[in-house]
Amino acid sequence: IPESVIALGEYKDYLDAHEDAILPEVEDIIIPGPDAINTEFVSQPYGGGQLALETKSSGSATWGFDIEVAGFYNIKLEYIPIIDGGANIERKVYINGKVPFNNLNNVSFQRVWGNGGDKIVDLTGNEIRPVQVEIPEKRVAYLRDQIGYITEPYLIYFDTGYNEITIESVREAMGIFNVIIASKESYPTYAEVYEDYLAKGYKKVTGKQT
Repeated sequence: IPESVIALGEYKDYLDAHEDAILPEVEDIIIPGPDAINTEFVSQPYGGGQLALETKSSGSATWGFDIEVAGFYNIKLEYIPIIDGGANIERKVYINGKVPFNNLNNVSFQRVWGNGGDKIVDLTGNEIRPVQVEIPEKRVAYLRDQIGYITEPYLIYFDTGYNEITIESVREAMGIFNVIIASKESYPTYAEVYEDYLAKGYKKVTGKQT
């Protein structure tokens, strides 16, 4: 497991149980939300007519897929918040019928908010922020710790062959366009960033600030 991965509690135990697992570098496995099996949810057009599985505040959906190389992967959802109660969207995630570590009992997905009108100016000239309204738009989010104790997206182990992921609603509604199984999210090293900056012609700052 990469040293950059911070693991706590049951999540650490889960990673330790697969300590010899690799991090395969493969193309994303993209599973359309409407392809869900064993679900009572229905698909609706959102975001310009693209179909999304409309998951309500209760119920669940399962997606099946094949893995060619066993190892740790990230999972991300392409989704759109559905205007509901206004709270964060919360989901419980099962891998092959089980919740592998307790963090997956409650995974949050954010809503999008914006100004509901022009700024307001009071009688003394002070500007007052307009009321905030929900502006649903398509988003992509990893399964991760929203609090930030675990800084990188969760690593999920899959065996070679057929696997399933089940997403159960805990709170609020969302439309799911795609479930994506991806190689571990990677970041450039300092050396790679440095070489990129040189290639772009960036110069070191010299002299004194005046």
